[in-house]
Amino acid sequence: VYCLIGDGETQEGSIWEGALFAPTLGIDNFTAVIDYNNLQGYGRARELCHFEPLRAKWESFGWKVVEANGHDFRSLDAAFRAPSCGPKVIIARTIKGKGVSFMEDKLIWHYYVVSDEIKNKALRELICA
Repeated sequence: VYCLIGDGETQEGSIWEGALFAPTLGIDNFTAVIDYNNLQGYGRARELCHFEPLRAKWESFGWKVVEANGHDFRSLDAAFRAPSCGPKVIIARTIKGKGVSFMEDKLIWHYYVVSDEIKNKALRELICA
């Protein structure tokens, strides 16, 4: 079972309820992946709510924690394959909009509706990279 979580979501109580509950039940077929890009709806995640040290928090609840470069397939593959005797969380360090110069690490793209023109411009950058 896989669950993708935004870093901003780790500031919500329901995430921590699940984080506490899964090890208590002995669940060993569950992997959570945190998309850690430090951007959420209202700004930088770290500035809005102090949620570090993220790794230590998950470990204290009984999770196997693996950190990965969220843009590197080999790093992610190793993280997914890492053995675990209980629930596992992968902290995937990412950059929102990675590879598209005008989108990279920009908060506006959390909400912005992408037109066909902008989509095509972004695709050209990704294909030529």
